[in-house]
Amino acid sequence: MMTNMHNTPAHHAHSGYLVEGRGSPLVLLHSSMSSKAQWDSLIELLAERHRIIAIDLYGYGDVPMPLNAGAHTLMTEVTRVRAILQRELGPGEPFHLAGHSFGGAVALRLAHLEPSRVRSLALFEPTAFHLLPEDSDAMAAVRTVAQQVKEGLADGSTLAAAGSFIDFWNGPGAFAAYPAARQAQFAAQLRKVDLDFDALINDACTARDYANINCPILLLLGRSSLACTRDIAAHLVGHLPDCLIGETSGGHMAPVTHRTSVNLKIAGFLNLIDNNASYIRVHTAQVNEVHPRSVAQHMGAELARRAREGNANWRARILAG
Repeated sequence: MMTNMHNTPAHHAHSGYLVEGRGSPLVLLHSSMSSKAQWDSLIELLAERHRIIAIDLYGYGDVPMPLNAGAHTLMTEVTRVRAILQRELGPGEPFHLAGHSFGGAVALRLAHLEPSRVRSLALFEPTAFHLLPEDSDAMAAVRTVAQQVKEGLADGSTLAAAGSFIDFWNGPGAFAAYPAARQAQFAAQLRKVDLDFDALINDACTARDYANINCPILLLLGRSSLACTRDIAAHLVGHLPDCLIGETSGGHMAPVTHRTSVNLKIAGFLNLIDNNASYIRVHTAQVNEVHPRSVAQHMGAELARRAREGNANWRARILAG
């Protein structure tokens, strides 16, 4: 669908993605053990000014597992996303891009491949585990839960393994609080979670590789986030040319559990870009003064400080609340 059609309201669903609204295109990518439906409230908020393309990643929502699971990588996901964009957008047409968790890592990879097309990038705790040092405590914690997933698939203890995964991200007891039917749904998605871990840990991109992403970037973290996601942010922020860091209520699953806090920040970011791109370029330049390796062990406090003490106008318009 060509650019001049984007002022016509759209509402159509295909197998594995939907298109909603009118205006500048916005692509949404969800987390593991989720689907495009996690963005429903953001779609409702933004559909009057964005033509939203919300996509199910492999193994989630309406999309089956990848055919060649043994060769699954982040590029497998990116290839599918690009095919959808080829169908829905004009040749070379730019778009905004947002992703959460696994979807955030896919979004990073897509933006790295197509930096000239991505107008802005909003990330909530991208789980780009390949950026973590192999000998770090954060990588050890990630590998522990990834191994629990593999063992659960191997010996049939999928409920217990799904519980380990859910509790890792949401805290002890989170899985037990779900009804049995929902627990079973989580367990049924464990095979894809295993592939997600492998793709995230083994990707070849480095933080320096992502430096070619030259659009404005909003990197959000929940106030109750884990060390691994804050360390990933620490490794990214020194290399992303136009990166603003913000915090929201909640933890890693805040786009689901604290939607209002997350959605308003994403909406404010997009609004500022669409209405005053030059303002973005001038004022995001002030947030890259700290090299990640020097502050990794204190990154939680540093991220909070930079969210509070960044440019006053920027903070008032995007990060307040």
